[in-house]
Amino acid sequence: MRVSVSVTEGHQRSETLVNVIAAPAGSYGLLVQWTLINNTTSQQVGWFEVGWSGEGGEGEDGKDTVNGDTYEYNITDVEHCTTYNITVQPFSSQNDLTLGDPGVTQATTVTQ
Repeated sequence: MRVSVSVTEGHQRSETLVNVIAAPAGSYGLLVQWTLINNTTSQQVGWFEVGWSGEGGEGEDGKDTVNGDTYEYNITDVEHCTTYNITVQPFSSQNDLTLGDPGVTQATTVTQ
């Protein structure tokens, strides 16, 4: 399943998407955590829930079921014309996701 969502909508133009950490969480769809940098301050912004249809919203709890072992998504930063391709595996908890945890992968940047 491939989806494209904007993770910069509603944020100031001075903020730049620099990292994406993602993992599906049980029956709650794909939870995407991203980091924005504003001037020189890096900050965690929150979760973006992505359902089967590609719909999502900041901080929302989804009801969509994720089945299978591995998923690949295209998450597009529309404002900066950058696509982040991420491959994620099942993950049991949405708390304190960090790189290196089981099922958590860092996005690779593909410029358009």
